[in-house]
Amino acid sequence: WEMAADLDGFSSLDWWNMEDGENYFCGEGFGTLVSHYGRNVAVSLNTTVTGIDWDGSGVVVRTSRGDVHAKRVIVTVSTGVLASGSIRFSPTLPPEKEESFHAVGMGTYNHIALQFGRDVFGLGPDHYLARQIDSEEAIGWILNLRGTTLCFGYTGGRYGKALEKAGRSAAIEEGLSELVNMLGSEIRKEFVKGFFTTWGQYPNTLGSYAVALPGKYHYRFILREPVAERIYFAGEACHPSLAATVAGAFLSGRDVAQLLTSR
Repeated sequence: WEMAADLDGFSSLDWWNMEDGENYFCGEGFGTLVSHYGRNVAVSLNTTVTGIDWDGSGVVVRTSRGDVHAKRVIVTVSTGVLASGSIRFSPTLPPEKEESFHAVGMGTYNHIALQFGRDVFGLGPDHYLARQIDSEEAIGWILNLRGTTLCFGYTGGRYGKALEKAGRSAAIEEGLSELVNMLGSEIRKEFVKGFFTTWGQYPNTLGSYAVALPGKYHYRFILREPVAERIYFAGEACHPSLAATVAGAFLSGRDVAQLLTSR
């Protein structure tokens, strides 16, 4: 669940070098937090980038709304998007840089969100629950999130991919059935609705967050190296110790932006 991959699918060095700590929840939703923080930032929504031309002295970013000319560019899209080739670099990037997009590829980590009419668990807010089974088809749960009667289950790796393939309705039923197995069939009467996050199918990420393949941890360093002092890379995959987190994405982007403004 931490690495969005099964035990045979990620580098132990990658796991070892990630920071540990407490996670906190925003009662209004994390999207609300991000929107509030960036409310004064000028952004262009629904603007697809199709290419980055760095053949001249600066860069030209090709977008669905025209070209943007600049001295430098900070690329913050996921390694899944970069590996897909949907953004074409001209000239092509160095081979090692291209390899890093695949070596630190996107893992699968999804949530099954279930809402109930009341607190059917009786365990207080933000209570963690899991059933120990001898299988990778396991779900971990946070119950009664911030006292809202909403709970969500963690799924990842091959099992997470299988649930994505099965579809949203099947994943929701899988999660509800798992809670019934642990807590009893009475909770079905209080079930209101559910949701499943299919991050692997979302075109702007093509996965949940980046994870280094076994033996590929050194590509983390290659991934965050700039190209020709004009193309810089940032995002959760590029943070040295907070990969797979929103904090890592924020701090990575801020650090690169501060580096460029100081020059």
